[in-house]
Amino acid sequence: MPFRPVILWTDSLVFVLVAAIIAFACYVNRHEHLRVPWSKVARSRYGMCSLVVLSVFIVIGLLDSVHYRARLDARQADGKVDQEF
Repeated sequence: MPFRPVILWTDSLVFVLVAAIIAFACYVNRHEHLRVPWSKVARSRYGMCSLVVLSVFIVIGLLDSVHYRARLDARQADGKVDQEF
């Protein structure tokens, strides 16, 4: 494998935010008094357009949060090449 993924601690906050949104959606789904207003939003045209736009931004943010670092060749004292990250 010529590269390895690197996730920075600041980028992990994006993943925590997505996990919090999923947890909130599960919580809302279990409570009727919260599900009714959100179902009205989901049935509206503006709500769905907003969901599409926000989903595009979320996907771009998640893809931007994963970085790749190329493998470097490390030369030892005897001239041999050591394959390390």
